Amino acid sequence: MRFQRQPRSACESARGDVLGPVRGFWLGLSLAIVLLGLITTQITLRDTDIAVYATAAERVFVAGEDPYPRRPGDVLPFTYPPTALPLLYPISGLSLEQLGKVMLTLNLLLTVVVMVVIVGDLARDDPSGKLRLWGPLAIAGFGGLYLNLQFGQVNLLLLLLIWGYWRALRRGREGAGAGAWLALGCVAKPHYVLLGLGAGPLPRPRLVIGGLVAGGLLIGLSLWIAPSGSWTSWWQDIVATTSLTQLPPGHSSIAAPWNRSLAGAIARFLVPNKFSSIIADDPALAARLTGSAILIVIGATGVVLWRSMRRGLASDSATASEATQVRSSADTGMDASARSGPGTGSSAGADAGADAGAGADAGAGAGPGADAGADANADADADADATSMARPRRTFIRADQWSQPRGAVDHDLELSLISIAVFLISPASWTHHLVLLLPAILVLLRDRVLAPGLAPSSRFAAGLVLAVLALTIDDLIPREIRVSSLPLMTLMTVAVIALWLLLAEQLWRRSGPRLSTETQAATVHRHGA
Repeated sequence: MRFQRQPRSACESARGDVLGPVRGFWLGLSLAIVLLGLITTQITLRDTDIAVYATAAERVFVAGEDPYPRRPGDVLPFTYPPTALPLLYPISGLSLEQLGKVMLTLNLLLTVVVMVVIVGDLARDDPSGKLRLWGPLAIAGFGGLYLNLQFGQVNLLLLLLIWGYWRALRRGREGAGAGAWLALGCVAKPHYVLLGLGAGPLPRPRLVIGGLVAGGLLIGLSLWIAPSGSWTSWWQDIVATTSLTQLPPGHSSIAAPWNRSLAGAIARFLVPNKFSSIIADDPALAARLTGSAILIVIGATGVVLWRSMRRGLASDSATASEATQVRSSADTGMDASARSGPGTGSSAGADAGADAGAGADAGAGAGPGADAGADANADADADADATSMARPRRTFIRADQWSQPRGAVDHDLELSLISIAVFLISPASWTHHLVLLLPAILVLLRDRVLAPGLAPSSRFAAGLVLAVLALTIDDLIPREIRVSSLPLMTLMTVAVIALWLLLAEQLWRRSGPRLSTETQAATVHRHGA
């Protein structure tokens, strides 16, 4: 006896569609946490950066001193703006050992939050349904993450604050809260305020007001708690001493192997340093080349962003035009009713009906004369229709006439390009700053590796870029090889540029206009006429 398998019901199919990604997410998260724990046990904590935090906290909140002027015995300078000083208050009474443990615990918790929140949000627009599984694993295998754990950095906290703004934009909630999230995310790295361009081309006034209010409150709080002269010292000792060829006194060289910015990559060839053998001693040439490279990145990013963002602008124009036409039609109808006068409309209609009846009776015996009149009326109607068709009309490109309407995926790509551009044009972008590019890396993983229907070569190219970015060559490659190999030291910067190129190409293809079949036919008809 053969039994025929019963087809799945609609409820069972829907439940399977939901449970599949959920199981994948929990499996990926569980494996990622195990991998995170295993690698974390193998790293050695370093107090280089947390010593800077602890010293600045002690000087501000215990001694009431300006944290920016260098003193004997200082190793690295405190470079964060005074708006970041409130972050140091909770650690002002901790020893280095206690602070190291606190920062490690905090960063581990924040890593799990990144795996859940950022991956979960980006997976909402994942056509493959695989990002929930592979996203957490990609984060757990990311080398820059462990440098943040090792040095006790604050970049994961800043990433999640910035993600509050990113998340609001991709969900279409461009209110005051989105601007406030962005301001908070720039508390220690003010140059990331450039992410505000992602709200273009016409940012909502509430978003701008929210950002300005939150930023003003942060500045006010810093003026209240920071010792007198801190803002002036920060500007003179940190900002004014930073250029395209040098960093503030006491800082690492701009040509250090762990500087992944454009300035760092070029400086290793032309600026004297202890990390590389330069090809020429010419800092002025390095500054000119770096400035040119920065202008190219800014210009190319602006062109791609405008091509994408203009879709929203065109949609708004079309919507406004349609609303204007509706109002004009309504006003015309009201004017006609007003001209007819109260009570005359019905009587006029009755008179017209009587006349029509009389005309019909007369027409029954009119013969050819009536037919001639009807033909004349038909010709007049045809002439009116032809005149109406020939009259030029103002047209707009609607949202449905673009190759892809602007949506959450486009916001992901736009903000990814801006964040990568900010990373590249900054004078100093260390390897541990790469965690601020995790959203862009996850977007590339989603759209160029996991998405269905991609060519194998496309998947390979994107996978290769992700693999290079995930490597921490600072620790994996012996120092003598790393220092003596200029191409090797340039590899990470090249990988960041490749990340930008792949995502820019993706956004460029999505944002091109297309002509529908009706539009093409109308265009051919007009030109043919």
